[in-house]
Amino acid sequence: MRSNRQPEIIDAVITWVNGNEPIYKQKLLHYLTQTTFVHEEAISPTRFGEVGELEFCLVSLFRFAPWLRHIYLVTDNQTPALLSKFAGTDYEHRIHLIDHKVIFSEFSEALPTFNSRTIESLLWRIPGLAEKFLYLNDDFFLIRPVSPE
Repeated sequence: MRSNRQPEIIDAVITWVNGNEPIYKQKLLHYLTQTTFVHEEAISPTRFGEVGELEFCLVSLFRFAPWLRHIYLVTDNQTPALLSKFAGTDYEHRIHLIDHKVIFSEFSEALPTFNSRTIESLLWRIPGLAEKFLYLNDDFFLIRPVSPE
């Protein structure tokens, strides 16, 4: 018996930052000079470092979760260079950059933020985001096919 149900629309959201970028480093340094308490792990070079893991994350989603409608990359005014690899492919129009300014539109005084919890708490404000979505950090990878169920 065939089901007449429409397939569920599910998106993915990935938070990403290139902590190696000079402008980002300047923002972080300025923030650190304005605060009195910083946990040692919060400023670890590996916390914001970028070593190409985003590509593995995206490719794993395309390969093992092809049913995803959109993939939103949430970032702080940065564009991953690897997006040029998807130019002209079927994947190009499924990836959407979302700047922190979009989700923090009514809370701009909180920017820039380096706190992943504050960013995560506002992901629901991504324009057009499906009611159901997967949330991943850029170093999360699928290793086998998954279904929407």
